[in-house]
Amino acid sequence: MTEVVVGIDFGSSSSGFAFAFCDNKNEIIHGRIYGESADHKVPTEIILDNSNKTVKFGIECKEYMKKKGSKAGHYFKDIKMKLYERKTEIQANNSEKVLPLKLVIQRVLEQLKDFAIGEIKTIRPNIQNNNIKYVVTVPAIWEEFQKNIMMEASINAGLIK
Repeated sequence: MTEVVVGIDFGSSSSGFAFAFCDNKNEIIHGRIYGESADHKVPTEIILDNSNKTVKFGIECKEYMKKKGSKAGHYFKDIKMKLYERKTEIQANNSEKVLPLKLVIQRVLEQLKDFAIGEIKTIRPNIQNNNIKYVVTVPAIWEEFQKNIMMEASINAGLIK
């Protein structure tokens, strides 16, 4: 049974989420990805390691890049624009690493999902993950090519079956 609906906004420059509990649909809670003082959205940027696991996400990326330099990992931004351009691969902005675009989108969606679950569980600690329903926004002008990549990335991120 669905107890909460999470809307994920995967944006060109920034991303975020909001949610509403089904027993109180009139209250929409805008997710705070990095605490109460943070904005509702974060840059759509991600750093992956050589195994394609997430190292940093959102506002943490730039500071981490400054600290670690060339050892930071593979930094990806402008992710949604590559999809808009009908690309299937994306090259890191700081290295020669090329990955399937769908995988990088999946990693971003996983981060948003994890932040959403974390915030939901601070309000209702006993909620089960399978009682959370996700909705991912896509531009109306997108063609089936882009929609399919987003759907596959959403499935791989565990948002939908």
